[in-house]
Amino acid sequence: MWLVSKIPLQSEILNPAKAAFADFELTDIVFSKLRSDKPNADTNIVIVNIGKLDRAGIAAQITTLNKFKPKIIGIDAAFRRPKDPEGDSALAKAFSEVDNLVLVSGFGSHLPDKQTKQFDTLETSHAMFNQHAVTGFANIIIAENDVYKPVRSFSPKEIVYNRTEFAFPVKMAQIYNPEVTERFLKRNNEVEFINYKGNITNGAFYALDVEDLFDPDIDLSFVSGKIVLMGFMGESFSSRTLEDKLYTPLNEIYIGKAHPDMYGVVVHANSISMILREEYVDVAPGLVEISVAVILCFLNVVLFSYLMKISGDWYDSLTILIQLIETCLIMFIVGFLFDVFTVKINLGVALAAVLLSSNGLELYQNIVLKIYQKRKTLRIIKLKKQAT
Repeated sequence: MWLVSKIPLQSEILNPAKAAFADFELTDIVFSKLRSDKPNADTNIVIVNIGKLDRAGIAAQITTLNKFKPKIIGIDAAFRRPKDPEGDSALAKAFSEVDNLVLVSGFGSHLPDKQTKQFDTLETSHAMFNQHAVTGFANIIIAENDVYKPVRSFSPKEIVYNRTEFAFPVKMAQIYNPEVTERFLKRNNEVEFINYKGNITNGAFYALDVEDLFDPDIDLSFVSGKIVLMGFMGESFSSRTLEDKLYTPLNEIYIGKAHPDMYGVVVHANSISMILREEYVDVAPGLVEISVAVILCFLNVVLFSYLMKISGDWYDSLTILIQLIETCLIMFIVGFLFDVFTVKINLGVALAAVLLSSNGLELYQNIVLKIYQKRKTLRIIKLKKQAT
């Protein structure tokens, strides 16, 4: 039955449905529909929109923020090459005044070397800016490098040039709370699923628009001692743009998504928030998933074998009803475990066992068993002839 479930279907009729469900997971429903529309804001993080500001404008924002002494400033933007000397000078000076500055780095390739498991290229901002900062890579894991796939996870650390480079969110959390981040890293997971807190649209984080930092009437004292994340979130919050926006499980249309729903800097904010809250997503071992599938398959075959003997013409109707109930229960269990215990379990094989067990049993009864009985009968006849 497992082999049958792995047969690739190439029918053109099924392609639209396949495309719609290809990027869907049951846990998306938990994020999109079951979690509160208005979560409690994470007061440790303030996100600042840099919009389309030039380097002098970003420097002015940082200078304003520095007056209120944030614990860390992280900038989800790269400054690879010199541009305008005046703007570059202003930005470098603003960087030098930040107590803890984190700039993004990036890997030249999407995947590490297959043999060494290391990246051979690390791209950083120009030395005039980078000298005042530490770095963390901003590469986000997207399934099959497809920009239309939801961002569900990130890599906490990677090896480049035989040294460890931490992810941008991990590096910021590490400076803000080393003890908590150390416990996170001790999980030693190659990939961590993001336990999304929410978006700026539902108040999960404090967010400041481009012009808010230049408004003398706005009291910014609340950024004192906080993590400040700066990045692009449109020219302003009122503008609509798809630039630097990603699909996430929080998308309201979780099947066949139409528009990306979250800026990259907000994805980083969710990762930082998860680390600091210590509310991680735990993934059930593969052995648990296979064990559940085997047990369900066995129980279904026992039940359907019994129904085949006693139910007569009602057999097909009863098995379909039971399979429907079991499918709903499996979906409920997956959602319940994730929503209540933040445990991610893949019961796809179990679902295949439920859906295929009835037909598999009928194939066994009508083909395999009859062939076996026929061969057994022929063997008995042959033995009798040999005996006589």
